[in-house]
Amino acid sequence: MGAVVRPKGSEMATETPILVTSLEAEGDLSSSQYYAVTVDGNGRAALAGLGAEAFGILQNDPEDAENAAIMCLGRSKAKLGGTVNAGDSLGVDAAGKLIVATWHPVVARALVDGVANDIASVFLVPAGKARPVRTMVVYQGTLAGLSVDGNVRTGIVMGFPGRIVKFTSSVDVVASTGGKGCAINAEIATVDVTGGVLTLTTDNQDTRGETVESTAVTAGGDFTATDAIDIEVSGSTQFSQGEATITMFYQ
Repeated sequence: MGAVVRPKGSEMATETPILVTSLEAEGDLSSSQYYAVTVDGNGRAALAGLGAEAFGILQNDPEDAENAAIMCLGRSKAKLGGTVNAGDSLGVDAAGKLIVATWHPVVARALVDGVANDIASVFLVPAGKARPVRTMVVYQGTLAGLSVDGNVRTGIVMGFPGRIVKFTSSVDVVASTGGKGCAINAEIATVDVTGGVLTLTTDNQDTRGETVESTAVTAGGDFTATDAIDIEVSGSTQFSQGEATITMFYQ
């Protein structure tokens, strides 16, 4: 008889169910055993996404519309999305795996150390709430001050872990000369955030009080307590009038 092959990390994982329930699976969850799930608008179990207030951990491997067994409270096995240490508060990543919670709602506590893709023991707790979104003014001044490509503010250290949500710009003094513009984005620890680009043009800077929003941050927006955040300008065509307040939204 051949050796028994166990999932990576499974030797560390044990379970003590306190509350287990079942729901119909929304979509094929046959590859998602021990991932976090939520309840969708139809009352079905769906794979949890980034920062979800998870309902529990999937205990079986149902296909679409089959019965999904979900542990909501107790000691459960769970798939990890990164390195964790025993005692860490855990949230959900974009794949439904558990990671160290920073801004994320806390859904479990790690009971053992583990690394990405381990199946490890966690204790499930009622999901908390995500950290509130807060704001910080990162630039306030003339649009002409954004006319040279490069950093316009450097070394913003938040002092706690979190993520950048978006940027906005509010028009304080209008710009009138056509054909001007620039793009503003953030770097975290000298690495560009993916998305979160704020594009300013004469057309969206010609009405006092108008607010412009950045594109969505899609990756690389998380920061640690010691990471330096820089705000940089690119693609500049020099503005000759106008003033704006640029605000970073973070969590």
